[in-house]
Amino acid sequence: MFNPAVFSKTDIDTLRTPSQQPGAARSGCRLREGTTDEWRVINGLAEGNIVSRRLPDFVKSVLCSKERVRLLRTVQQQVEGELYLKLRSGTDIRVIRQKISTIKEDILLAAEGTRVNQDELRTMLNVAKHINFNDVQRSIHFHFFDRATARKYELVTVPFKGAVYHLANMHQPDTGSVWARQLGRDRVRIATQLEYDVELHNVTRFTDIGRLTAYFEKHIAAEFELEDLDTCTPNSWTSNVWKLTVKMAGCPEFLRGIVRIIWYGRTIILKHPNVGRQLQCLHCGNLGHTMARCRYTDAQLHGQGSRVTTEQEVAALEDLATPFTSLAEIKQVAAQRLQLQLDNERKAQEAVAPSAERQQAPMAAV
Repeated sequence: MFNPAVFSKTDIDTLRTPSQQPGAARSGCRLREGTTDEWRVINGLAEGNIVSRRLPDFVKSVLCSKERVRLLRTVQQQVEGELYLKLRSGTDIRVIRQKISTIKEDILLAAEGTRVNQDELRTMLNVAKHINFNDVQRSIHFHFFDRATARKYELVTVPFKGAVYHLANMHQPDTGSVWARQLGRDRVRIATQLEYDVELHNVTRFTDIGRLTAYFEKHIAAEFELEDLDTCTPNSWTSNVWKLTVKMAGCPEFLRGIVRIIWYGRTIILKHPNVGRQLQCLHCGNLGHTMARCRYTDAQLHGQGSRVTTEQEVAALEDLATPFTSLAEIKQVAAQRLQLQLDNERKAQEAVAPSAERQQAPMAAV
């Protein structure tokens, strides 16, 4: 969706073309310079003048995986609106009910028989980009495509588990440039057909994706990409799912036999390709039972099949998903990544090119 106050009808028609064009096949995708129109779209996304449920496909050809994650965080930090409610003491949400679809379902169920404006409540839930539960603060967060939309629903009352809550806005009134909103919270692609995909379940907005990226970078030698699989729709079943794509033919040694990572006491469940459609528990990661029937103890969760992170290890990791501060920085980093790719391709070409020394060397006598 384009802001008509910023873009003319002609501009919108022009910029919609690269935004809707399908991307290159994964096996043939490599970085290239962005066109003028593509950079206008990226700038529009970063400044909130263009909103989209997902990044356009062309972004994968202009920005590498790490910069795409940073761009997502930039949009989340300075464009998206966010309302939240803090649950009363003793109220919690089971992990199995923490998806956007189940949270929405529980809210609407609680609204039946109350005096809240159910039409307004349903509208708010349907326009929300994402709904997430913060298990540390025990709060429910409603993310919107922009801050203006969030402000429209500040006065909506939300019933949940026998109580009625008033929403609070996470952001102060907007002032100055959109790039100046990033205050308060700390927050060379090689084309190959050999890729190993692992789904990471229970990854919420509060998992600290920047340090999780650094954690994988520390332990996995091969190049990899992280991608958010959330469809940002009211009934999304992948709201807490990311995909880890490792650029190698098989599972990296660090993840072999691993079905869960203990991250700040919570389990991130790894779904390897061989799981397929088998039933996998999202609490322990083992097959054959649901989370509701899981009987794994804390000791078992820390045992075989686990990677356990310590607080000291995570605290020492660098946050690799800090938001960009300007479009100039995005372009600068993209240019650096592109140059790295060109340098690597040049070295690879030199490694297989005929050597003048070898060509001139005399043949050994027979």
